[in-house]
Amino acid sequence: MEKMNSEIFHVNLALSSDNRLLVSCSEVKPNTSYAFILCQEDRVVNRLDFSPSTSAVFWIVQEGNYHVKAVAVQPDNTRLTAYSNTVVYQAAPIIIEKSAQTKNPLRSTVTVLTEIGQNWERMLRLSLYDYRSRDKDSYLGRIWSVLNPLIQVLTFWFVFGLGIRGGRPVDGHPFLLWMLCGLFPWFFCSSAIVTGNAAIYNKAGMVLRMRYPLATIPVGAILVAFFEHIVIILILLVFLLFYGYTPSPVWLNVIYYWGFGLVFFSALALVTSTLTMIARDFQKLINALIRLLFYMTPILWTIDSMPEYSRFLLSLNPILYLVNGYRDSLLYGVNFWEHMGNLLFFWCFAGGLLVLGCTLHDKYREHFNDFL
Repeated sequence: MEKMNSEIFHVNLALSSDNRLLVSCSEVKPNTSYAFILCQEDRVVNRLDFSPSTSAVFWIVQEGNYHVKAVAVQPDNTRLTAYSNTVVYQAAPIIIEKSAQTKNPLRSTVTVLTEIGQNWERMLRLSLYDYRSRDKDSYLGRIWSVLNPLIQVLTFWFVFGLGIRGGRPVDGHPFLLWMLCGLFPWFFCSSAIVTGNAAIYNKAGMVLRMRYPLATIPVGAILVAFFEHIVIILILLVFLLFYGYTPSPVWLNVIYYWGFGLVFFSALALVTSTLTMIARDFQKLINALIRLLFYMTPILWTIDSMPEYSRFLLSLNPILYLVNGYRDSLLYGVNFWEHMGNLLFFWCFAGGLLVLGCTLHDKYREHFNDFL
């Protein structure tokens, strides 16, 4: 604590532990106005204009040598000035302590999955409500969930099927069917990635106003995308029957790929929705990368034209696993267990992603309100 003196008044100067510089006057004269000026070396940092208040507070931000100039104006306009001695401020070193509550990945996974399991009915009802309320402000309503994909299908078939390929089939199958068996799963994948990524952020009002099982929000967003996908699959079955394809038990393999897709994209949504809450830039990054992912996945072109090393790298794409799974089930008559290597690899990948997603979500969800 320092004192600065004048013939008329005394001013006390104190620097607290939370960087506050407290200035107060003693022996206060009636009808006197006081002004305080904070200086770092010879530079004015802050000032408080004349007022009857005999105290002031300054916040110190940068390291350095500080002093305060005090000015008192008495009723007869007599101006008195006093200067403090120098106060040296040195910022305390920043110590990053490891949290005592470090999240255990296994425990976090159990916690999140238990929360989802205990609230699955609520999650299902909310997902159905979100699905039914989409496009409710338009005249065609849910018809847009069918019309929009069909417009995209027509565009891609015209450009790639007729324009680039000239209508040639793929492995003996009409290009339109081959394309649909890849394009319709992609619609589900892209919708799941985008909606899952922004799921918690879009439900910010729910996060702020009520206690809600947060882990169900990104998973519920995947369910909404899946409900739309079911409608699209019915259209695909109509096309298959129209082209003379006979229903086969192998077609039921699609149910297996539905299960994998729900698990994989739910795990991915837990990761991306948490990262989006931490930094909004991640949402923009995902929206940009989704376009690149579409053209990097052999949906409109065949992988046979690529070099061998490129085929291996592309085969590590989980979305390609789903796309090939639909084509194997509906066109080529191949069961999912006939590719056991791919099955083990992608389920291990999905399991690892699920553990990562649960750990991140469990670690940061208590701070979601702060991020908002």
